[in-house]
Amino acid sequence: VQSGAESSVYVVDAESKARRVSVKIGRRLPGAIEIRSGVAPGDKVISSGQITLRPGIAVAVNFNETNAGAD
Repeated sequence: VQSGAESSVYVVDAESKARRVSVKIGRRLPGAIEIRSGVAPGDKVISSGQITLRPGIAVAVNFNETNAGAD
């Protein structure tokens, strides 16, 4: 999510709620953006539906193995 000069993503917290975190981005490739900091291995980053998300909203996780561990 881009807001002015700040970039952020939504992650799923331990209570299955959306939480917005600031990130620093690196390279941009077609269909992919490198996140250099702000999330950790194992964080569940929400990759679709961000327009309707708000911090604290309950979310359901649909794990997509196709993108798991993508470099």
